[in-house]
Amino acid sequence: MKINLFKNVAYAKRSHIFSSIITVVVLLIAVVTLVFGSRSVFDHQTRTQLINVAELKTLAFESELNSQIALVKQLTKSPIIINYMKNPGSSELFNMAVKEFGTFKSSFLSDTVFWVSDKDLRFYQNLEYAYKINPDSPDTYWYKMTMYETQVYNFNINYNPELNNTMLWINAVVRDESGNPIGMCGTGIPLDGCFDSVYENLDKDLTLKFYNDEEEITGSEDQEEIVSKATIRYKYPELEHVNTLKDVPVIHESSDGQYIFYPLPTLGWHMMVFKPYTLRTVLTSSMTFLVALLVVITLIIITIFNLYINNILASLNEVVTTTKNKASEQKEFITNVQGTISTTVRSLGSYGTILDNQSASIEESQSNIQTLLQQLKVLDSVRRNSLGNAKALEKSSTEGQTHIVNLQENISAIVECSKRLVEANDLIADVTSQTDLLALNAAIEAAHAGELGAGFAVVARAIRQLAEKSRDQEDKVEQVIGDMQKMIDSMVESSEAVHDSYEEIVENSANVNANFEEMSESIEQQNTLGHTIGINLSGITESVNDSSASFDSMRVSNEGLANEVSKAAESSEKLLEQAENALKLIGINKA
Repeated sequence: MKINLFKNVAYAKRSHIFSSIITVVVLLIAVVTLVFGSRSVFDHQTRTQLINVAELKTLAFESELNSQIALVKQLTKSPIIINYMKNPGSSELFNMAVKEFGTFKSSFLSDTVFWVSDKDLRFYQNLEYAYKINPDSPDTYWYKMTMYETQVYNFNINYNPELNNTMLWINAVVRDESGNPIGMCGTGIPLDGCFDSVYENLDKDLTLKFYNDEEEITGSEDQEEIVSKATIRYKYPELEHVNTLKDVPVIHESSDGQYIFYPLPTLGWHMMVFKPYTLRTVLTSSMTFLVALLVVITLIIITIFNLYINNILASLNEVVTTTKNKASEQKEFITNVQGTISTTVRSLGSYGTILDNQSASIEESQSNIQTLLQQLKVLDSVRRNSLGNAKALEKSSTEGQTHIVNLQENISAIVECSKRLVEANDLIADVTSQTDLLALNAAIEAAHAGELGAGFAVVARAIRQLAEKSRDQEDKVEQVIGDMQKMIDSMVESSEAVHDSYEEIVENSANVNANFEEMSESIEQQNTLGHTIGINLSGITESVNDSSASFDSMRVSNEGLANEVSKAAESSEKLLEQAENALKLIGINKA
């Protein structure tokens, strides 16, 4: 009995030390798993998010910019503009050109249009004369660059001191029939308006910048960065050794977060999108919930184990104390020890019942998790069907947008035809005027000829009647052409509205697809998490079952101990000595 008593006390002492070590190890593993796991999840999710954001924002930016470029290119091909650029001194051509520029002005994003003829170098903006260009001035470097180094159009962002504003300027070359540059025209896009659509609906934790080949910031929510021409490397020193000017998208991971550098071939610019890695990212990671769950379960098991060990130590202390005090009274000693052992057996039975109940609860949790996984599969199936429908809608919307563009091109052709009708009607009016004059001269000559000119007078009257009828027809044709022009303007306005609607449908369809893809990734993560929790619960169930079996074994052992107590009555002196030694050990353990 002495050997067993000392073994139980030493076992209890080692068990306390072991449980403390296990607790510290589990916490360390949890912290390491949380840090590295959350970073891995962040890198994977952020990489996908940055690529999607860069592609969507690039499409939104270039779509709006391309519409402005198309209008500027159409302006350079106008015969009226070309004639005026060749003869800027003609007041008639100037008035026609102003009217033509005014027609395009309202279609530009900034309601701004400018032009300059290479012959007189007079710079006009918004239909009014602004100043005269000095080609040799450093402030007007863009003029020579556009006239002699540009094929169709170019871009530049600068501050115009005469106009007192900073814009993204689209400068297009006007060429004559031989292809020689004779002037330039274009529009200025305000930086706020140019980038509004890009920064709409942008996540608050994302930073988006545009920059040129010199790495100067050309687009930002902070306008001061654009005006001061700050560089990307100045704003983000950690990019010192990173190539930010590649022709393909580049993902860069740093300790601070993730970057994507996305090329914009239309402008020769690049886009940078940055997402920081913060403590909030760690705490909101899906790994946090999983690690916390595992830590809580482990601590519960260790707490139950410690309670069990403490209960054993308390029982041993009570047994040994009773043995020391009642060693002289063998019968009473045996009765007390047997009663204590019976209490211990009942306590062990109660713990076994508690463990059985916990095992049943864990099995019920496993069943609920399996039901949740089945529901996730059904939700994933519904999501796949919805994703297919959304992609079909996006395809149909894109085709409809293409048809609207074709319709706009046809309407533009009709506009050109109506202009030619106006010119033809003006020619008829001129012929009518000449005919009327001819009839008047013929009538005067007939009067001079007297009777000999009577026949000639009849012809003169017929010619005059023909001129009057031509004038009447001219007025009707002019009215019809005016009505046609109104209908064409209405068609242009309607087609533009429909085109804008289709653009919104295409953009919304793309957003729906992105949302469905994000939903798919979340469902897959929840499915994986459910499987992992199910596996862990199965392991816990096995551990609880093992513990329950151990409790049964201990209960049997304690029943056997009751028989050994009866034999202890034969040597009260040894039992008393053993009790004193055991109490010393227990006292050391408590200390």
